[in-house]
Amino acid sequence: MRISARADYALRAVLEVAVRQDDGPVKAEEIAAVRPTGLSYTGTAQPLLPLWIALRANVRRILEGVTIADLAADALPEPVRALAAEPAAWENP
Repeated sequence: MRISARADYALRAVLEVAVRQDDGPVKAEEIAAVRPTGLSYTGTAQPLLPLWIALRANVRRILEGVTIADLAADALPEPVRALAAEPAAWENP
């Protein structure tokens, strides 16, 4: 799974506005100044890096636990079936 730069920037902007909610309006230039280079997250965006890492690890855990043979035999591992059977699995947050 790949998180687009657009989604990452949008979430960072929301975080920046949320932590400054009592300070009045926030200019776009101020939000852009927390923009990290590479994978270095600073300021209010700092919690995003472990979030993206955890998300990637969970996707990898699921994909590494399923083989082509599992798919061909319609025999997904039980943890994958359980996740797919959750009522909220198809809902967008």
